[in-house]
Amino acid sequence: MKKMKRKLHTKKIKGNLLMEMAEDIKDFVENAKIYKKMTGKK
Repeated sequence: MKKMKRKLHTKKIKGNLLMEMAEDIKDFVENAKIYKKMTGKK
């Protein structure tokens, strides 16, 4: 019983981590686009 609860808990945490990673990747892509524009002007 305890193991099942723990598995559900880790799944939830992993899901949150994936969401956070997706947000980070979005930010990274946006920053990369801006950075390319800035470096392209030089």
